[in-house]
Amino acid sequence: MRLSTEQINAILNSVTQVLGDAVLFVGVYGSRLDDERRGGDVDLYLETTRPVPLLRKAALVLELEKQLGLPVDLLVHVASTAYTPFQLIARKNSMCLKEAA
Repeated sequence: MRLSTEQINAILNSVTQVLGDAVLFVGVYGSRLDDERRGGDVDLYLETTRPVPLLRKAALVLELEKQLGLPVDLLVHVASTAYTPFQLIARKNSMCLKEAA
C-alpha cells in the first residue's frame, strides 16, 4: 500500500474529528493499494451508521487533502442501506486502515 503510517493516522484522525462515532469502517481502495503504481488520488471508502450531509463530506475531503497534500475521492455508504454496485466493489476491494495502522 502506498500510504505511510503518518498518512494513515492523519486519515483516521481526520475522519474521527469530522464525523465522530458514526464511522464503522475506513478503507482505502484503488491505485493506492498497488505498490507498483505512481501518483494518483487517495480513494477512501467509509461505512457509517447514519447519512453524512454533503457539506460535512466536503469538509472532510478538504481536511484530508490539506493533511495529505493529495487529492481525495470519498465514497460513503450508510450501513443500514443497500449497496450500489460501485459501493459493493469498493467495499470488497478496500483495505481497512485501522488494521494497517
